[in-house]
Amino acid sequence: MHIGHGWQRVGVVDSSVRLLAAAGTELSNDEVYYWTYAHKLQWNYFDHPAGIAVLLRIFTGNLLMQQEIFLRLGSIICAAISTWQIFLIGKKIKDELTGLIAACLFTASIYASILAGLMVLPDAPQMVFWLGAVSVMLNIFQQKTWESKIKRQLVLLGMLIGLCIMCKVHGIFLWGGIFLFVILYERKMLSNPWFYLAIMVTGIIVLPVLFWNIKNHFITYVYHSNRVNIWNSRIQLDGFGRQLAGEFFYNNPVNVVLIILSLFAVRKIRLTNELYEQRLLLLLSLPMIVVVWLFSLFRDTLPHWTGPAYTTLIPLAAAYTRNAIGAKHKTPSIPTVVKAALALPVLLLAVLLFSVKSLPFQLGSKDELKLGAGDLLLDMSGW
Repeated sequence: MHIGHGWQRVGVVDSSVRLLAAAGTELSNDEVYYWTYAHKLQWNYFDHPAGIAVLLRIFTGNLLMQQEIFLRLGSIICAAISTWQIFLIGKKIKDELTGLIAACLFTASIYASILAGLMVLPDAPQMVFWLGAVSVMLNIFQQKTWESKIKRQLVLLGMLIGLCIMCKVHGIFLWGGIFLFVILYERKMLSNPWFYLAIMVTGIIVLPVLFWNIKNHFITYVYHSNRVNIWNSRIQLDGFGRQLAGEFFYNNPVNVVLIILSLFAVRKIRLTNELYEQRLLLLLSLPMIVVVWLFSLFRDTLPHWTGPAYTTLIPLAAAYTRNAIGAKHKTPSIPTVVKAALALPVLLLAVLLFSVKSLPFQLGSKDELKLGAGDLLLDMSGW
């Protein structure tokens, strides 16, 4: 297999599996909730901006096609684009084999491949703009980049982060990571007026969200602040444990182990071609993980909240894996551990399809007044 075309084969196979799963299962309750967004387009909704609503309108022909495969088609296309983007990021920070490994690990992630790659969730379009922004940042801080190119890249960066925030407000962490990187390693960027123009571009794009919230008494921020308010809450170690366990599964145990090994490795060696690349990837991801972990100690959180951060660390895990196999194989190929990781989402989809269609008994509560409560399979049928 030619390395340069390897990500394409991964993307085609994975997209084909997603299309089969999309056609074979009904929408889950969360997907139905976001489906209602598309029926009345607004700049913002109760808990998220309009990105997923616009995506649904585009790929259903303005809601003319209501079958599940069309409702989920936008997410599947977004996942294919994201697979290509993470391949390019891996190639940029090391080489083509690293890019291919990164694409495989991305596909192996339950979060990236199913939650943000198949289901009707705001994470699907968010990942396209998130990874696009990461790729542009790597270009901007490359020492050999021409000043005129940096100007264009900064404007593009502002646009991508703005569009990312228009999918989920989590996109603001991208600017947080950039500020940390600039303050610690690239303070000369603070004297570049185009840097502030990029911030303005992001602000202009998300301005409608602010206007919507002014009109609706800032309900989005009231809601989210109540979800993450830690000042009047007790420490809940069980919630923290659930968050860690959820992240371990959602991001694929193999991926998480490789990410942890890469984090230990960067303390001693440089995994990427340039030192700034691994520093930037770390600062774009670790703050989000730490913040969500902190919240999980006091409030209930959801494992997929940190999905973009773990996805940003996948290229580092790929570079670590590339280093590990570099001296052992004369002909570069996908290592066995990565192939094993790819089996998990396929197995999960197979079990899910069988369970929804053919499981001879029901899960959840047997109480007549709460019959079926807590049954995941019921949440994925009969929408």
